[in-house]
Amino acid sequence: PLGLTSVVGNPELKSMKTVKYEVGLQQQIFPEVTLVTSVYYSDIRNLLGVEIISTYEGDRFGRYTNRDYGNSKGLVVTLEKRHSNYFSAKLDYTYQIAQGNGSDPLTLFYNSQTDPPIEETKILSPLDWDQTSTLNLSLTFGDLIDWSVGFIFSYGSGLPYTVDERYIYTIQKINTRRKPTSINLDMKATKSFDVFGLNVNTYLIVYNLLDIKNEYGVSSNTGRA
Repeated sequence: PLGLTSVVGNPELKSMKTVKYEVGLQQQIFPEVTLVTSVYYSDIRNLLGVEIISTYEGDRFGRYTNRDYGNSKGLVVTLEKRHSNYFSAKLDYTYQIAQGNGSDPLTLFYNSQTDPPIEETKILSPLDWDQTSTLNLSLTFGDLIDWSVGFIFSYGSGLPYTVDERYIYTIQKINTRRKPTSINLDMKATKSFDVFGLNVNTYLIVYNLLDIKNEYGVSSNTGRA
């Protein structure tokens, strides 16, 4: 067969569809502290993929089609203390599992270009955005009128990636490894001044206060940046 070099559109594509179910509970556990919990499930249909078309002349090309499926389920817990006595805080934690049979619509197109072609996995695998645990913590100090100092800390477990095993296996194993975790700390400080009868608000924002080097894009062989 001739080379597989192009992908064409498809006017009969259906809209991607997500149906989400969620139930939650909100409870005040102390006079200034509330707890919110929820669980959810999302069913994702008609995700974009590619099918390989062969013509009578022997030409081969890819065409977009609705062929992929995914779902996600998780738990969200939020603990919040409203601002009083110069202090407020909010803690968010999410546990999530997101699986599907494809994250990249062009996976089949690229796999069909190898010799021999890489066979697709037939089981649900972690999607590219399947981040098992995320945590966000925000702390604010001050009276919110004259001055304040706030910190936002975030943590994320490693996202999945696909190991380059094309020289070892003919069946592709998708997203079997995890990238390193990521953490970050931002800061924002504000101060008001009275300048000739005018109320002047100043602020200072520092992103990545600790100068942490997180690894987002990693090698498919080593799993490191």
